[in-house]
Amino acid sequence: MGWCIIAVFMLMLPAGLSAQGRTPQQNAEYRLAQSYERMGMYENAARRYRKLFNSDPANPSYYNALKRTLERLNTYDELIEMIRTRLHVVDDAVVRADLGSALYRAGREKEAHKTWKEVLKKFGKTSGAYSLVASSMLRNGLFDDAVETYRLARKELKNRFLFAVELANAFAGRGNYLAATRELLLYLEQRPMQVSYVRARITSFLQEDETVLSVVEQKVNSQSAPRNELLQIYGECLVNTGQYAKALQVMEEIEDARAQQQKQTVGREFYTLAEKALQDADYEVAEQAFSRILNKWPESRYATAARLGRIRAWIASGERERSLAELDLILAENKKNTLALEAAKLKGRLLLEKLDRPARAYEVYRELFRNFSSRTTRKFAAKMLGLSAMRSGMHEEAESWFRQAMAFLKDNEIAEKNTILFHLASLQLCRHEFSESLQLLDSIQSEEDKAAIMGSIVNEALERALLIEENLADSSSALAGYADYLCALEKDDREEAGKNLETWLQQYDGSALTPRVLLDLADLYHEKEACTEEKALLQRVVQEFADTIYADEALFRLANAYAATGQKELAAQAYEQLLVVYPNSTYLELARKKLRRLSQEIKP
Repeated sequence: MGWCIIAVFMLMLPAGLSAQGRTPQQNAEYRLAQSYERMGMYENAARRYRKLFNSDPANPSYYNALKRTLERLNTYDELIEMIRTRLHVVDDAVVRADLGSALYRAGREKEAHKTWKEVLKKFGKTSGAYSLVASSMLRNGLFDDAVETYRLARKELKNRFLFAVELANAFAGRGNYLAATRELLLYLEQRPMQVSYVRARITSFLQEDETVLSVVEQKVNSQSAPRNELLQIYGECLVNTGQYAKALQVMEEIEDARAQQQKQTVGREFYTLAEKALQDADYEVAEQAFSRILNKWPESRYATAARLGRIRAWIASGERERSLAELDLILAENKKNTLALEAAKLKGRLLLEKLDRPARAYEVYRELFRNFSSRTTRKFAAKMLGLSAMRSGMHEEAESWFRQAMAFLKDNEIAEKNTILFHLASLQLCRHEFSESLQLLDSIQSEEDKAAIMGSIVNEALERALLIEENLADSSSALAGYADYLCALEKDDREEAGKNLETWLQQYDGSALTPRVLLDLADLYHEKEACTEEKALLQRVVQEFADTIYADEALFRLANAYAATGQKELAAQAYEQLLVVYPNSTYLELARKKLRRLSQEIKP
């Protein structure tokens, strides 16, 4: 590679010198030819480059320009003669390799291979000649010949490390990721400082072929004491293939070695592994990896994050009271630092979302609001105070905190503003203030990023607004009863929500909202695994409200319910009915897939 860079530099140097010796007429002609070339007028460009080259065949600028243009025009016979003319004044490996390429493109394959062999015979004492010939072969699609040329260089120059990267690139380009990995591991053996590059390439190969891991594993097993750099790649491969327990053992070796040599980064491998294991729901390995950092290197720069990470692993695995106790300990030891801030956020979410203790969460977020003065933190705390108050049924406090959160927003924080507006609209709905709720929903702005819209509150706000508009005129009392159900959901009180819907059906059955209520109540029965009650409600929607927008959803869910309870024939019939009766349903593709699977299962 270095030889090639020097060769290119040597080619460039005379060009600059020749430019100084050009006549004004030659300079003008050269610039005109370049203009023609840039415009794609290659014949005009070639005519002027040809004139310049004939006047000075030794000039590399004229040579390269004419060669480039003749290749564009596919005039290889002239190109061959031009290169041979050049050889009379400059006989080097570069020009001879060009001749081989031109001969090959002209269909004179035997002469091309003979020419390339002559390059290696005459200039083969350095790796540069092999590089030129192999590159020329690759440009002409001669993959196998290029590989043999690289391998010949290793043999003749007695250097097994030569062209490892070039061979890896060639193999990867042909989809042979196993051979590419072997070459990269050979390169790593010679250049251990390039571990980041090698690791990135090999892990990218894993996405195409997971058997790449076996090549790395063989390399590790072939050595009695593998280098740390090789173990890093092995550990990364194990992580990327989800083998977290095995990766933990490998990371242990890496970290023990790092503790002796690079104390400032000790714990990094464990932390990276723990985060990926946590993301992939392997909570046991995540907890073990976080604990390794805390137990072995409590002074590590990753220790603070590991302490919080271990709590997240506990929460995810259901150890919530243990998590709460550890968070309380952190908050008792720390007051207004970053650790206290993150611990308070985590504790608030644990209390609100996992332990259903909104009143205690409210107290946590209030302390957070008091103790930290940054705009971002106070905005977050105010929003979470609003949610906690809302969940506790303290509607006035919730509205006050949401409006305070709104005051901390910047103009470009549209998504956050929309979320808060939706919460305020929900509060008004709980109060049966339907007009005010509609005004807040209408003030929610569309977001420019279409991907963000799909995961934002915008679509939900539109559906809520349509629900209010369509049913307010029909029956404000029925809408108020449904709002009570939505309010119970905001408090995450599923029991109260179910009772509200059952009461609603007793009082307002037959109103425009009835199919929506039946579907929502079916959802709650599904959560409680009350399959009989769920199916009865869905059947009613299908039978009595076949012309509404809810019918296809009810039929799809009914088919799913039949399938889940082993009633495969009824499920298949329901999927078939959906395909026939509702050809524009958004559930069609899913229904087809499920029906195909069922058809295989119920074959006689």
